[in-house]
Amino acid sequence: MSERDKQDVWSDPQAFRQRVRLPAAQVALLSPEELAAALAYEVEPFSNIPAAAAEVAWREAEEPDASVKAFDVAVVRREKRGNAGRMPSAWLWAFAVLALVAVAGDFAFLTWRIDRLARTVAEQTPLDAQLRSLAAEARSYEDEAARVRDARTRWCEAQDRVAILRAAYARLMDAVASVCGGRTVVKRFASDGVFSVEMRAVAVSAPACAEVLADLTRAAAAKGWRLEPDEIAASAQGTTAEFSCRLVFEDASGKEPSP
Repeated sequence: MSERDKQDVWSDPQAFRQRVRLPAAQVALLSPEELAAALAYEVEPFSNIPAAAAEVAWREAEEPDASVKAFDVAVVRREKRGNAGRMPSAWLWAFAVLALVAVAGDFAFLTWRIDRLARTVAEQTPLDAQLRSLAAEARSYEDEAARVRDARTRWCEAQDRVAILRAAYARLMDAVASVCGGRTVVKRFASDGVFSVEMRAVAVSAPACAEVLADLTRAAAAKGWRLEPDEIAASAQGTTAEFSCRLVFEDASGKEPSP
């Protein structure tokens, strides 16, 4: 097809126009005539012009992807000629050659793409392994930090518990002093176990002893101690009464008892 014929196709207002994109590897193997035939086949479904009856004019267009070639294509239906009877076989032969070339081009393009992907995978595989190693190391540090936090929490709880136990006897004496002062004379304290105290005291009467025991039960409970009353006995002369009780520290919650 001469340059004048191509210009006639471009200037024909009835020409069908479309941009076509083909793999660069495929196009590189085609002659201008083969490329025109390939473009005619590409636009045939849209132009309704059979490729065998199409006159094609094309211009290469800009394409940012180096693996693809873009063409602006214009096609018109070819006028019947005297040698039309010989054209179909020639076109069939050309198209058969074109099909083989296209298959070879596709194979070359796919081979290039597979090789490129293989190189990309080979480059990324060590990076993926390094990322997995860093993630495992980060999880290890997080687990260690959690263990340290747990240990510190337990240590703080133990310190609080020790402070409570250390102050237990002092708080008991505060409770005894607040209840017994002026009403009762404490005769004896004796320890009969860990955080267990036996107390013996004297009051003016048996009812006074009972009242002191009731008040001391409430005051001791507020400090974390449980009072277990024992006997109340009046003196031989009947002027005083003596009582005994057992006090057990039982604040096992580890929290500071209410004041």
